[in-house]
Amino acid sequence: NLKHPNLIGLYDIKFDSAEQGWIVMEYVAGQSLRDAIDAHPRGMPRAELERWFGQLAAGVAYLHDHGIVHRDLKPANIFDDSGIVKIGDYGLSKFISCSRRGGQTESVGTFHYMAPEIGKGEYGKEIDIYALGVILYELATGRVPFDGESSQEIIMKHLTAVPDLSLVVGPLREVIGRALTKNPAARYHDARAMLEPLGLGIDERYLFVSRAASIPPVVTHASSAEYASQPAPDQIPERATEPPRSNRWGRSRHAAHKPEGDAQEHFGPAASVYYQEPVARKIREGWLGLSAWWSQLPWSPGQKTAALVVLIILLTINASALLPLLIVALMLYVPYYAVWWTLRTPAPSARQRAHRAARTESRYARQQTHVHAAADHHWRPEAKQP
Repeated sequence: NLKHPNLIGLYDIKFDSAEQGWIVMEYVAGQSLRDAIDAHPRGMPRAELERWFGQLAAGVAYLHDHGIVHRDLKPANIFDDSGIVKIGDYGLSKFISCSRRGGQTESVGTFHYMAPEIGKGEYGKEIDIYALGVILYELATGRVPFDGESSQEIIMKHLTAVPDLSLVVGPLREVIGRALTKNPAARYHDARAMLEPLGLGIDERYLFVSRAASIPPVVTHASSAEYASQPAPDQIPERATEPPRSNRWGRSRHAAHKPEGDAQEHFGPAASVYYQEPVARKIREGWLGLSAWWSQLPWSPGQKTAALVVLIILLTINASALLPLLIVALMLYVPYYAVWWTLRTPAPSARQRAHRAARTESRYARQQTHVHAAADHHWRPEAKQP
């Protein structure tokens, strides 16, 4: 029965004749954070970023201080109720145990927002801090820090990759970098600590307060002159029409934007996420998995070096047998690749991909909200005596 302005109210749990459970929840008609991020593909204005993230952090701090870890924080589970940010979807919420272990190692949360330690079955509040870091990065840049062509690749990046913080500056870079640290113990100990470097805070009633501290521009792919010439946050159109320009895929920050149909420009040297050649994709996934396994080995640098030397020696000794096999594989792959290239399906643009993913996730969140609203219509919570 936790009650907080930034949490969607949970009124009751009812069971029908088929013993199916229904959660009676507060109905929120406003847009989700997923919708708001989709409307700002280059990152939110400062005022909007502070409003969303500050209230989100306040709600998370309240949950943590009352022994609850959410475990599924993501934009589709966060809503705007007439200016008040509401956190919903408590389906995965769990009391924080002393051992910080779940009863089982089931998949928790959404891949883009999952902390690395979740694979080990650890469900401490640090996984919510990590998810807050991902969301803050997405608020500031319009994209998630770790993306990939499959769930396996995304998970491997969470385990091994370093987020690209070149698109954010000043306190935001510091906060995001620490929140996304692989080691849970090195992250912020609570949501309040994440707000302090941003000049924001939470009062004794767990309500978000702004100390109006100066925060540098959150987007750095525009020059200082360009940022100074931009309209104030309340004048910025609700939906940006110019696609983002960044060096995410290694291109110049000031490179001219190519048409949407150019998959190479949108998706980089790896080409389309959905339409990349299958064999190459499997090889890459295998390599990422091997890299993650190697990095997780409890060996010293000396032991790893010795193992690599032994492996190189074995490959050299067996080169005469391996080389013909490699040549045969290449001879089979080249004609296969030529046929695949001829028959491949044109890839969707980056904007179409992002819009499609956002609509799918938002539609699911809306369906969940309507289910709870329907339950609320049939079962009204009984008045309780003070």
